[in-house]
Amino acid sequence: MKTKKLSSNLTFPGVFLSAVVTIAMMPVAYNRVAQNGSMSLMLFVGIFFLGMIALQIYLFRFVCSAKVENGALFMKKLFRPAKEYTFDKIGEPKSIRIKNTVYTSVKMENEGTTHEKFLIVNSKSILSKNKIDTKNTLIELKNSILG
Repeated sequence: MKTKKLSSNLTFPGVFLSAVVTIAMMPVAYNRVAQNGSMSLMLFVGIFFLGMIALQIYLFRFVCSAKVENGALFMKKLFRPAKEYTFDKIGEPKSIRIKNTVYTSVKMENEGTTHEKFLIVNSKSILSKNKIDTKNTLIELKNSILG
């Protein structure tokens, strides 16, 4: 069986770029708000950046690259070794689309009853070569084993 990539090639660079942009924008926003002097605006901007930091932490923790190769699903998170799963270990995938980017969340069954969450990011932009429907592909892989 040939290799089929389920995640975008720009997944990991995109996570790092978004973290850098968030961190770089914090002092700029602080200077703009400090010049204005409005406490309510400062509070709003602070809550916004706390939300952005929480989102970045979530992405760094769960984002992965995924590919199907030799009858197995390989999932690799940032800073962690790749894990190999059989298709029967695939949980129910859930997707959300924001503009041209599709975020697919799936829980994979580990040994025993533990589960591990993965977030597969797939871009459907003009620059992206692969136009894969990750959610349906995972469902098809799971159903191919279950009958």
